[in-house]
Amino acid sequence: MTFIIIITIVLFDQITKYLAVKNIVLNGNYKFFNGLLEFKYVKNYGAAFGILQEKKWIFIVITIVVICVFMLYLVKYNSETNLLKKTALSFLIGGAIGNFIDRIRLGYVVDFIKIDLIKSINFPVFNIADIFIVIGTILLMIITIFPQKFFSNGENI
Repeated sequence: MTFIIIITIVLFDQITKYLAVKNIVLNGNYKFFNGLLEFKYVKNYGAAFGILQEKKWIFIVITIVVICVFMLYLVKYNSETNLLKKTALSFLIGGAIGNFIDRIRLGYVVDFIKIDLIKSINFPVFNIADIFIVIGTILLMIITIFPQKFFSNGENI
């Protein structure tokens, strides 16, 4: 099941990025809900919030290591890992692969979702892969901080 989740995330991410490039570049930005949501094409040469611009090789190496470690963990400890943790790791791996494909293929990551809930906060433009990376990270944090809620014997992860 984990591999189906990973493949689905990668496909969903790449298809939405393709559609964003095809439509936003040709037709301009799309705004919804009085500008609260905007589809805006951005080439991200860095990481979250645009840090480490032009450090492509650092991201490639880190991404390969992270994907390999998480994949090995899922394979080695599959029978011992609960569904929530498998889902969290699948979200992280799928998101990482989605952005990795962009870095290898294009040299940057395609971002296209802009949310402007609070006008004074300049929140970065992001993509579907980023959403799954954030959700996967939050899930891992929760099950790490509160393991007794997710394991009957209260063992640590």
